Amino acid sequence: MPRRLWEGNVAGFKGLVYDRWQALRQTVLSEEAFCGRLDAYARMFEESGAWEREYAKWNGNPVPLKRNISEELDYVKDWYHRNAEELANHIFLGVESGVKEMKVSTPLRPSHSAVYNLSGQRVSSHYKGLVIVDGHKMVRR
Repeated sequence: MPRRLWEGNVAGFKGLVYDRWQALRQTVLSEEAFCGRLDAYARMFEESGAWEREYAKWNGNPVPLKRNISEELDYVKDWYHRNAEELANHIFLGVESGVKEMKVSTPLRPSHSAVYNLSGQRVSSHYKGLVIVDGHKMVRR
């Protein structure tokens, strides 16, 4: 990210990045979702024989690979966990949210209003967290 935007906090840039990170951490960048995608790709790599080919070609270039793909996955998952914690506990420490006003909503009436997460994806009426309903941001518990 551009250093000048971050360091100068231009137009509340830090808060906007923080809000986006928090929203994605609840969905596609959650550890559960990330690890699930890794596991799915690993199965495909093993079943297709691609892991053996990749291991033969790339092992030791520039570092040795683990012979077993599950050991390699454990390494990547641990890396992701440590870096997510670094963001949460150091990079975003003290950053204020870009959200200026928030109302706690009551449960939705049994209307058929579409519910969206902050990424703009349509979600079920049971989705918890920050949502958009009829153009209004609200917290669903």
